[in-house]
Amino acid sequence: MSPVVKNNFDDLTLFLNENKYDQIFVLVDQNTKLHCYSLIEQIVPNALLIEVEAGEKSKQINTCFQVWEQLSLHLASRHALLINLGGGMISDLGGFVASTYKRGIDFINIPTSLLAMVDASIGGKTGIDFQGIKNMIGLIVQPKLILTNPIFLKTLAPRQIRSGYAEMLKHGMIADRKYLQALMTVNIEEIEDWAFLIQKSIDIKKRIVDQDPTEQGLRKILNFGHSIGHALESCFLEDTADELFHGEAVAWGMVVESFLSTKVLGFQLNDFSQFYNFIQKNYSAVKLSTVDVNKVFVLLQQDKKNTGSLINFVLLQEIGKAQFDISCNEDLIKDALKTLYQFNQ
Repeated sequence: MSPVVKNNFDDLTLFLNENKYDQIFVLVDQNTKLHCYSLIEQIVPNALLIEVEAGEKSKQINTCFQVWEQLSLHLASRHALLINLGGGMISDLGGFVASTYKRGIDFINIPTSLLAMVDASIGGKTGIDFQGIKNMIGLIVQPKLILTNPIFLKTLAPRQIRSGYAEMLKHGMIADRKYLQALMTVNIEEIEDWAFLIQKSIDIKKRIVDQDPTEQGLRKILNFGHSIGHALESCFLEDTADELFHGEAVAWGMVVESFLSTKVLGFQLNDFSQFYNFIQKNYSAVKLSTVDVNKVFVLLQQDKKNTGSLINFVLLQEIGKAQFDISCNEDLIKDALKTLYQFNQ
């Protein structure tokens, strides 16, 4: 079972009182150190800070070396605790580092980005990018606690909010038409009651993860939009000027995979059009050249969800009804990617 998700800083105090660790480390990047650490500093006044560079480019094995080295230099034992204070990169990296240091120390996630609150910090997936491929190396290990507090959203830029919102849209697409409609009928920049929406996404993800914690079947539907999304993200990762945020790549990944769904599973064109119009209105265009289409296809061949030479997707029969392990051939995939190019002209 995935851990309980709390939203009150008193729950962190209670957890630390009930679980006596000989050392506590807090993993931050320069942004969460500046904007977020002060919110928990009084609860963990004697914690040792480990700081890494912000951004997806830090989710690499070399950064793991740096964190492992700091743990080792401070003689961290197997009874130490690592608190991951940050967005998806921090929870992915920190969970992987903790799960492998001395064969595993406890860790907790305190997500500070919307994307991490509704997705990355939940479910136990940890890992790093490798040779330009997203999340190629990793483990599924559950944190001991997840503390999700919307107060951290005040530290985020609108683009980061939209990135996280894409994962919430995904939850609606795969599991709940009513929730999706609620998400698509509001102005993202005017949302005030984030707690309700965040909890709804958490409930959807936890329900799926608890039925299939190691992703042997049902949990795969949480990858909707991610096969194309990860390939798009990796495609633009080396270009700082055009680098895509994870949620932005997933947003357009869902557009492409919804389009594939209309061709393969009969997904309604009206539902596709409404979703596409929302993404086009709220997310910057992704422009793919012919070279990019071929590069994205090569990256898709490395996707973890593939079986043998088959490229597998999560596709939609209808909103709220997803199917996993649906293979598509090269021509169909490239046609869908070219459609993305046409959408964004």
